[in-house]
Amino acid sequence: MATLYLLSNDLRIKDNPSLMRAAKDERLAIAYHLNSELFLKDRYGCRGIGPHRWRFLGEALRDLDNQLSRLGQTVHLIAGSGYDDLCNIILSNRFDRVIRSRAHDAKTLRWWGRLKSQCPSTKFLETDSTTFYSEEDISFGERFPDTFSSFEKQMRGKVFRSMVDEPLILPQAMEIESQWMPIPERTVGLSGGEEAGWAKLKDYFRSTGPSKYKETRNALHGDEYATGLS
Repeated sequence: MATLYLLSNDLRIKDNPSLMRAAKDERLAIAYHLNSELFLKDRYGCRGIGPHRWRFLGEALRDLDNQLSRLGQTVHLIAGSGYDDLCNIILSNRFDRVIRSRAHDAKTLRWWGRLKSQCPSTKFLETDSTTFYSEEDISFGERFPDTFSSFEKQMRGKVFRSMVDEPLILPQAMEIESQWMPIPERTVGLSGGEEAGWAKLKDYFRSTGPSKYKETRNALHGDEYATGLS
């Protein structure tokens, strides 16, 4: 069997349940779909993704690609307008499964549903990889809490989802049609990628930043004013 693992906000090796689930197959392709329309200006002159955001995202993808290469895998960048190209890749390569981290925004849910309808013979699976809790562990009845404070109070005592180890081995890599785009050189700002994120985390908690976080978190400038983790 063959699996396509679609990356999203889970560009990491450590504690990645989606990657571990995708690894339970004979063949595997790992891909990130980048909608090229995001680079175009809308009627207000705004872009969905600018050079700085793309640089940060591109660095994160490259970092993940470097880590996966040690396990015989690679990150395929699928760039195109809309999602028809992604559907064609799923059908032409006869993927049995498509796996991604669970999405929560309406736009992503719509295109995920569209892929399901256009590829009826493929199984589409989502895994909780970007949240503290698994979906099945959250139950509020008919009404979801209106505020975060209410949510937080009701979730007290709930156990976080279990962390998973990074994979020691991955299935045979599959080649699919893809092409990387040029990534701008970094001049300012944080570096993208899991390794850079770990370095930022360690530097921040070694500093005095956490002890004065509540006083500086709303400031507009300063390396230690906010965690930078979001």
